[in-house]
Amino acid sequence: MLWYLAQSDYPVAVDAGRQYVIVARNEKGAGTTLEALDSAGKSVWSRGFTEQKQVYLSLSPDGKYLYVVNIPKSPGKFNKCALYALDAAAGTIIWSRKFNQNEPSNITRGPDSLLHLVAGKRYLYGLVSLTGDERLSTQLLDLSGATPALDREGTIYVPGKERLYAVSGSDGRLLWDLALDGGVPTTPTLGIDGLTIYFTDGKGSLYALRPGYNDTAIPAAAGASSLRPGLHSEAL
Repeated sequence: MLWYLAQSDYPVAVDAGRQYVIVARNEKGAGTTLEALDSAGKSVWSRGFTEQKQVYLSLSPDGKYLYVVNIPKSPGKFNKCALYALDAAAGTIIWSRKFNQNEPSNITRGPDSLLHLVAGKRYLYGLVSLTGDERLSTQLLDLSGATPALDREGTIYVPGKERLYAVSGSDGRLLWDLALDGGVPTTPTLGIDGLTIYFTDGKGSLYALRPGYNDTAIPAAAGASSLRPGLHSEAL
């Protein structure tokens, strides 16, 4: 063991290039602290926030920016859920974006560098990664709150409580939706080809989906007959 930090329920982000570990710690009465630690466990920088119910941490591919989704313990008019972009090396805030809806998801980054997330289990947002400006906003129904996934063509797959939505990443237009037993409770996983997505529904069936793929030798999943993508499912 090289060094040890007191146990935390929050996730960490790792900057392999700078050999930083960034952790969020919650202390009762003292709020939530983000802290970057070097390879020896020594503090490089720290930044305090009000006490949070949940924090999501994500680094940009080049390691320059740390994106922080903050969900306060008691959201309100003056204490809204927010997304922050920090300088990962210094901990300074570059921009912030507050949401009127509660329970935002973690972000996922698209091929066009937009940051996508859902909020309020109803809205899908696309934000410019360098400024936080809103490029896309789409209202959907009964989202599960899981982080959306994007394929290499820019299609956004949004998990819902009763269905999976496919949304155009260019204009936020709904392309199609698929009814699923139990919905999609977790974030879909993208395959190595950048097009196939894998996900499980709420009843434990595993799906592999790729737009434009159609294998008539394998029956389509229930509810998929009118869809363009091909679907394979296998019970877990």
